[in-house]
Amino acid sequence: METVIFQPANDFELSLVKKFIEKTNIKSRVISDEDKEGFVLAKMMQEVDYSETIDTTDFIKGLNH
Repeated sequence: METVIFQPANDFELSLVKKFIEKTNIKSRVISDEDKEGFVLAKMMQEVDYSETIDTTDFIKGLNH
């Protein structure tokens, strides 16, 4: 099943969403800001194009200049 993520703009909206979820018995979970950052980082890592690489020695030389 797909997952829906809500990001309420304020405490009132959060309260409304929580009440709706409780009344409808929808399975839910609250995640922290740190967890959200982890999801975004994982998504970015999945989208990286690794088809072009550079020699490690050349990369280190470039850092030293």
